[in-house]
Amino acid sequence: MPAAQSIAAKVDFAVQNDADGSVMIYGPPDMLYFDARHSPAGQMGLFPPGSNYQGMTVWPILPTVQFLHEVAFQSLHPQASGVQIEDQRTLPTLAQRYLQRVQAIPIQTTFSYDAATTTISYSERGRRYREQMITVIENWGQMGERPRRRDLQRQRILRPEHRCSNERERFSPE
Repeated sequence: MPAAQSIAAKVDFAVQNDADGSVMIYGPPDMLYFDARHSPAGQMGLFPPGSNYQGMTVWPILPTVQFLHEVAFQSLHPQASGVQIEDQRTLPTLAQRYLQRVQAIPIQTTFSYDAATTTISYSERGRRYREQMITVIENWGQMGERPRRRDLQRQRILRPEHRCSNERERFSPE
C-alpha cells in the first residue's frame, strides 16, 4: 500500500459459517481518505472524488451515516439489489469515547469523531441478507494538513472497539 495507508498495520478479517458467508462477521482495515475540497489543487479539479492522493482515496468528509450508505456499503456490495435501509442512527456516545481517549494524551489535537450504525437489507447472488454496519470517522482536522498547506484535511475510517464493522445474517424463512 502506498504512502499514507502504511501509517498503521492493516488487518482485514472475516469469520463466516460457509463459503458464501451467509452468516458473517467482517472487520475491514482502517482506511485513510483525503478531502481535497479546500486544497488549491482540489479546487482546480486535479483531485476529483475517487482519485488518489498519496495513497489515499480522495473523498469529501461525509456524515458517518451517509458514508456507510454511499461509500462503505457500495464498495462492499456493488452487485446488491433490492436495497432497503431498515435503521440508521448516530452513536454520539461512541464518538465521545474516542475523543476522550485522544484528550487523555497530553498533546493538543484537532481531531473530531463521528460514529453511526445502519441496518440494511438487500439481495446478492440470489440470497437475501440483513446487514448491520457500524463505523467511526476520525477527522484529523488541521493535524491532517501538510506543512504550509492550511487547507488540507484527512479523514480516517475506524472500526469500533469491538472490531465488528459489519455483520450479515440470513433472513429467517417467512
